[in-house]
Amino acid sequence: MFIKKLQNKRAQTGEAITWIVATLIIIVILLISISIATFMGNNKKFDYSKKVDVLASKSLFSYLLTKELEEDKIIYEKIKEDGNFTKFNGELAVSIFEEFYNKDYWLVWSVIYSKPNRITHNIYFPKPSPCGRGIWDEVQLEENKYILITLTKHC
Repeated sequence: MFIKKLQNKRAQTGEAITWIVATLIIIVILLISISIATFMGNNKKFDYSKKVDVLASKSLFSYLLTKELEEDKIIYEKIKEDGNFTKFNGELAVSIFEEFYNKDYWLVWSVIYSKPNRITHNIYFPKPSPCGRGIWDEVQLEENKYILITLTKHC
């Protein structure tokens, strides 16, 4: 009887050692994986030069997806077709962006432009002041044509 108990303890000890070794191997593999991921992550650089107000960005996309009353087109298609703001979509842009964002931003400006730097000014948003750019977002209309919204907190 004593021999059977001794054999059972040896089997339990062997099984425990197997699990300990397996756990140590898993920990070592995890440490190696974390080390490799950390090393590879340190080599990546992100460009943080573009600051985006998420709410303003969503407002811009919602504005561009709004249907015009007279025509069965969304504003994005109408601006793309006309090349500038019309009376309806220009006044709507002013009401959305100036009324919502004038409390938080000193200057709200939107323009349609083509690259390189050919701005089509409009009567709805006056020319911006020369105090630089603040938070901005743009949506591509055509290959080199964009609609831009700029929100500037102070000069």
